[in-house]
Amino acid sequence: MTSFSDFLAATRTEPSPALSEAVQALRDEGHLIRFVIHNKETGQVLVMDHEGNVAIAPGLIRELVTGEPWRDPGALNPIATHPVRRSKTRLAAHEAEVRSMLLYLVRYYAPKLGHHPSAGDFVDETVAKLRKPYIRGGLAALADNYERWETITGICIEVMREMLVPNTTAH
Repeated sequence: MTSFSDFLAATRTEPSPALSEAVQALRDEGHLIRFVIHNKETGQVLVMDHEGNVAIAPGLIRELVTGEPWRDPGALNPIATHPVRRSKTRLAAHEAEVRSMLLYLVRYYAPKLGHHPSAGDFVDETVAKLRKPYIRGGLAALADNYERWETITGICIEVMREMLVPNTTAH
C-alpha cells in the first residue's frame, strides 16, 4: 500500500503537467489548495493542505467523497433526560440512537477500530456507562453536544486502542 509520504513524494517529483499547471494557476491567484485523500481500504477521508499537513476531512467533505451522509452529532444529546431515564422504552430508544452515533463517530475517526469485530461491544459498554450519575454530571457540565461527543468518542477510541492494539513495547 502506498503511504502518505510516498504519495507526497510522487506528487512533488512526478506530477501531471496539466494538474501542476492548474494548481499553480490557482495558487498564483491566491487560492489555498487542499488535496483530498480517500483510503478505500479503511474508508477514511483526509485532507492535505499546501504545506503537506494531513488531517481528518470535515464531515461534509467526507460525504462528497464517499456518498455516506454526514451525521451531525450536535443534534443528539448523549445524556438521557430525566423523563427519558424513567421510561424503559424511551431509554432504550435513546440509547439505540446514542449507540448508533457513537459507532458512526468511532468509524469516522478510527476506521480500523470502528470495524473491529469487538467494536460493538466497546460501544455498548460505553453507552451503558453514560447512565451513571457522575458521568452524566461531568458531560452535562461541558459546553454543548459537540464537546460531549468529542469526550465520549475520544475515551471510547482510547480504550479500544489500549485493549485491541497489540503493545509492541518490550517489557
